[in-house]
Amino acid sequence: MLNPTLYNSPALLDAQRHQSLRLKQGFKAVCCAQGVNVVFIAANEFEHVCKEYPIVFVPAGEDKLGRKQMAPVAVMGLEQGENLYFRTSKSGRVGWQARYIPSFLRYYPFTLGQVDASRWAVCIDEDSEAWSKTTGQPLFDEQGQPSALVREMHAALQNLEREIEQTRVIGERLRYFDLLQPRVLTTTLPDGSSFAADGFYTLDEKRLAELSKMQLAELHRNGSLHALSLHKASLSNLDALAQRRWKRMKT
Repeated sequence: MLNPTLYNSPALLDAQRHQSLRLKQGFKAVCCAQGVNVVFIAANEFEHVCKEYPIVFVPAGEDKLGRKQMAPVAVMGLEQGENLYFRTSKSGRVGWQARYIPSFLRYYPFTLGQVDASRWAVCIDEDSEAWSKTTGQPLFDEQGQPSALVREMHAALQNLEREIEQTRVIGERLRYFDLLQPRVLTTTLPDGSSFAADGFYTLDEKRLAELSKMQLAELHRNGSLHALSLHKASLSNLDALAQRRWKRMKT
């Protein structure tokens, strides 16, 4: 799964096309997240993410049967192009103002792309600032074989894709039981003014209360109930997000 606001020019990693590319020494993936206001997350990240960011759901296209899919995201800004966790100091140093960084950001500029129904391959963002042709870690050795860096990334991304598949299952069940409703995220700034952001979905607690014991048991078994409880808890971070926005406006 690609984060469309993060990967500007995704391409399958190719031994001939990318033979000369090297990952710059000391490159920080978060350097490219300045304008990213939401990032896809996997269900196994919820326990970490909910302590730092609001977790909401967004439409994520359709599955093979034409059913709408919903995907969880960590909210990092209240409008397009705004990331309130990204900070650049006066000296030019990039900082990230949260203890946990979601996997999609940590693995950037690498990701997985689906080659066909059963195969996935490593992709890179060709336009990323991560690349050099002179210094850094090579993507391929002299024989054109994937370097240790690429092999490690491939293994890590495969693990992430397995977690994403479980997350898709959770999203599908939440959609099936109609447990997500559109919501405008409204926050109040310290001066009393309010700010609203739409396009997000959150738990419909009334609908959840209407489910049968059998339906709740199913949601418990596949991890959906646990994910919903962490999603609900994470919404308390909206106030902290408003405080970040206020401080950013005042500087």
